[in-house]
Amino acid sequence: MPLGFGFFGALLALIYLYLVPSPPAIWRSLAKTGSVLVLAVAVWWEGGASWAVVGLLAASLGDLALSRAGERAFQAGVAAFAVAQICFVLGFDVDVGAVLGLGGGPPWPLIGLLTAGALVALGLGSGGTLTRGLVAIYVPLLLGMGLMALASGDLWWIAGASLFIISDALIAASLFERVPALAKQRLAYLVWASYWPAVACLSVGFLVT
Repeated sequence: MPLGFGFFGALLALIYLYLVPSPPAIWRSLAKTGSVLVLAVAVWWEGGASWAVVGLLAASLGDLALSRAGERAFQAGVAAFAVAQICFVLGFDVDVGAVLGLGGGPPWPLIGLLTAGALVALGLGSGGTLTRGLVAIYVPLLLGMGLMALASGDLWWIAGASLFIISDALIAASLFERVPALAKQRLAYLVWASYWPAVACLSVGFLVT
């Protein structure tokens, strides 16, 4: 990745990390969105895969939505990240059908992914029907992205996907009603500390693979 792009993206990510406990504001949204948007521009600038660029752009839109308050913003963010996961998988260029076990016999990997999505959606302590439905769709896409990254054998993609899953698992944990407020605040720091490096690793993978 070009050094200038990487440095600027990391700087914006650090600024947002400092602003994590702050209420929604324009500067907070700009730092969060810009830190990933810079990575999308870097991949495009270096001639990376088109699907990777689209996926990173979708992720930046998801960050913009999640930087705002309210359930509708959360829903928009989940939808944008669902698009991002699909684009990342397409950018990996692996045989999705084979990895999911669709070549013959029971597709156990696919069944496992769908079950995980349903369990997380049912376990959410808050959120309406639409939110739960989006989560039920998003979780299999996220885990599927991780599975495809593992199948690709690329260490950058594997590292990025692993951190992405950790980040979203922390988000899921913070959504449960029984989690104390102080714990949720600390989780917010960990979410960002794992999320931005995840997207950065995926971006590097798209440039070097």
